[in-house]
Amino acid sequence: MSNLNRRQVLKAIGLTAGAAVLGEAGAVAAPIAPKAGGGFVYSLNMSTIRGHNLGFVKELEVAAKAGFTSVEIWIDTLQTYLQSGGSLTEAKKIIEGLGLKIEDAIGFAPWLADDESTRKKALEQLQREMDMLAQIDCHRIAAPPAGVTKGPVLDLDVVTERYLTILKMGEQTGVMPQLEMWGRLTKSETHKPGTLCSYAMR
Repeated sequence: MSNLNRRQVLKAIGLTAGAAVLGEAGAVAAPIAPKAGGGFVYSLNMSTIRGHNLGFVKELEVAAKAGFTSVEIWIDTLQTYLQSGGSLTEAKKIIEGLGLKIEDAIGFAPWLADDESTRKKALEQLQREMDMLAQIDCHRIAAPPAGVTKGPVLDLDVVTERYLTILKMGEQTGVMPQLEMWGRLTKSETHKPGTLCSYAMR
């Protein structure tokens, strides 16, 4: 990594995944492998190829063909696969057969929402998603600021309390929620220290 800059790494990742989607096997160069014992793994976020609407299994196949061994999946893509007749047992076999590991999953349960009813349903949704991911050996789920992208700012103590709630859920399921920041935090003249501004998408 010492002789590669960020642009080169992103270019290499983009080329391998993109060429696999297009079936240009001859144009695919193997992704940059992590150094032994380095503790760093390259993982393909399926949003990279999401626009092709390949479906859960095909996305996994493309990632494997491109040389990746780790991926981040989208919850809704997995759910569509299950609703179409697939099963978690079958999905796990496919994942293992392709030599892949699901490092993380992205969902949008509004766990930070101020409305108590909305937040309660979101926690139930998140619980189902965690239980589902545990069955395919995925032990992380992104926790984006769904539910608070608009409206008044949230006090950081409130954010901490709500995040602690889902962390406890993660301890029980073995699927840990990872706080994910979207874009940047906006700052206005009314922003006070100790509060969390509304999130702004890029």
